Amino acid sequence: GAERSRHDSGYGVFAASMSTPIRKKPPPKAVSAPAPAAPTTQVWTPRERLLPMNAGDEALWKFKCHLSKFKIKMLDVHRSIDEQGVGDVGVDDLYHGLCRVGAPLTDEEFDALVASVGKDRRDRVKVENFDKALKVADRKAKAEGRTVDPDSAWSSASRDFSGLSSSFDW
Repeated sequence: GAERSRHDSGYGVFAASMSTPIRKKPPPKAVSAPAPAAPTTQVWTPRERLLPMNAGDEALWKFKCHLSKFKIKMLDVHRSIDEQGVGDVGVDDLYHGLCRVGAPLTDEEFDALVASVGKDRRDRVKVENFDKALKVADRKAKAEGRTVDPDSAWSSASRDFSGLSSSFDW
């Protein structure tokens, strides 16, 4: 018979293509995890310079002293201020909420407090901004060397907290 080549197995071209090695795709390059960051040492950076306390900060500081003196928790203050839990309150609701926790403010002190906290176009104050302003006033007071002096905060303040828990369903 006829001599057959190595690639000719009697099945024609198909067999010849089968005998050639199939080129496989190279394996995908391994994606290496990013190299771990070199351990960094925490560098102390001074906080931004705080401005001196203003009238709003003074009113917030007095309120903080009042909370400390009567051991009132911020959760109770939030519930008193924002009864519906919406996150923002009207200026009048803020005033009445602060009075419910026994912190009567003069009109001037309250106006300064609202100016310090900030209100939107609808005369609403965010409870979150109230918290932030209270913390900033606390930092400013501590930077000036003040400590919470419970006896200095509204010694003649009303101590009737009976209306505080009655509006909540515990």
